Amino acid sequence: MKMIRTTVTFDRTLSVVVYAPEGTTPEQLKEIGAQIADDGLDGWDPDPWEAFVGPCETVEVPVRERTLRAPNQYGFQRVVEGSRLGRDETLVLSDAGDDLVCAEDARWWMAEEAR
Repeated sequence: MKMIRTTVTFDRTLSVVVYAPEGTTPEQLKEIGAQIADDGLDGWDPDPWEAFVGPCETVEVPVRERTLRAPNQYGFQRVVEGSRLGRDETLVLSDAGDDLVCAEDARWWMAEEAR
């Protein structure tokens, strides 16, 4: 099956000017910044996200990559091992065509015999 492949980069930036006592190291500030980012920016209203779509290319995804594994003990099925569609950084267009979702949450890409 031929598919379109592209990179979408989501970016949201909140820039602030920080003043710190003389002698404060960049490493200390990086550590503090990382901690604040991990905890969330509670109460702040940062700019909205922006999305940048890279150039599109047509790729052929073979049938062997367009199926799901057998269900696990909870009934969940993951994309077959080795498929480019099962990588952590990979999303697909939703079946409705209005969102980006994990491959397991859409069916359009699946080989006919796997549906």
